[in-house]
Amino acid sequence: MVWAAVLYSGSASLVSYWVGSSLIDRNEQRYAREADLRFSLVRVNEHIDAVALAAGEADEARRIEVDLSAVLKATARLVAGLTNLTWITSSYGWITLVAPILVAAPLYFQGNLTFGGLMLASGAFLQVQSSLRWFVDNFSTIADWRATLLRVAVFRRAVIESDVMHDSRSRITYASGNSTDFEIDDLHIAAPAGCCMLKETKAKIRAGERVLIAAETGTAKTVLFRALAGLWPWGSGSVTRPAAAEILYMPRIPYMSPGTLREILAYPSAAERFDSKAVAAALTRVGMQRLVPAIETALAGWETRISTGRLNAWLNGLIAATPPPVRGGRQPKVLFATQAGIRPPHVVLFTTRFLEASYRRFVERKLREEFGFDGSPLKVSMRIREKRGRNAGSRGPSASRH
Repeated sequence: MVWAAVLYSGSASLVSYWVGSSLIDRNEQRYAREADLRFSLVRVNEHIDAVALAAGEADEARRIEVDLSAVLKATARLVAGLTNLTWITSSYGWITLVAPILVAAPLYFQGNLTFGGLMLASGAFLQVQSSLRWFVDNFSTIADWRATLLRVAVFRRAVIESDVMHDSRSRITYASGNSTDFEIDDLHIAAPAGCCMLKETKAKIRAGERVLIAAETGTAKTVLFRALAGLWPWGSGSVTRPAAAEILYMPRIPYMSPGTLREILAYPSAAERFDSKAVAAALTRVGMQRLVPAIETALAGWETRISTGRLNAWLNGLIAATPPPVRGGRQPKVLFATQAGIRPPHVVLFTTRFLEASYRRFVERKLREEFGFDGSPLKVSMRIREKRGRNAGSRGPSASRH
């Protein structure tokens, strides 16, 4: 009976593996298609303004629907595979109830086994078989784990191959020349798809020249661009860049750094490196001179500092004309205000109670009108001070608006 249970469990494991082995590939395909869908959604989210301005919603929706259909198709294949596996595992579970009786029935009818012995043998069969059917019960989980492990193994293999290239490949020599020319000498690039090179062994690009690099699809043009920029150093040859000039490399997908217009124009340098005249000249050069007056106005407010006496005199008149709204049955009071900083201007209101967001926006709007902060970021925060002797100087909730 023990050997019968072992053979029974072994056959169940073999059939489960034969039927469910496709689950590994189906799980892997599902994960891959889900990753493609997530990438499409993130890509559209990052370029939502450009898509909307180009009226490309229908085309992007079609692409996302293609990725979503692939996910649903992969999920359907996985569900079908799990259904087939469930039929096998459940069938073996049902047969388990009668299999030991069928095996021991000949001995029982021959009189060599009592009915009690038959029940004991059946119970022993069930105990042994339940101990050996772990593989059958958990094969779907094992297949999912195997698919995840294969994806991690592929990623690890790619990292190892990159490390091997990093350690064993020769390097491109980068130098700074005294002239204003960009020189390429016998450049060979070790790309993942193989070695690539320019048709011309030596090339010299002078300042102001426009050069077109033509190549067939799949010939590592992106890797060539990265090699010229110094991001892909694997290969041989040399690249000489002008030492006295700054080179700006434009990526295939534009990137706009967060921040003010001045910070965007100066990126990646610090905004303080360029004065207002340089910013205006840069905008004029690219045909955006209409923004210069607005920037000059914003920059004037950017560095405006208001004395505490003048600020509080104006604030007292504003509060007398328009007091803060009652909150919780009590009237909030603004004790005084001070300007905590510039670039951007930062005004702090010291109050006895919390001010409504609508009233803070009202104060901010009046500040802009009175002191000329038009077009410049303005931060208005709040600090709550209780009565003297009780939590004096404690800091309450603060709110800012840019």
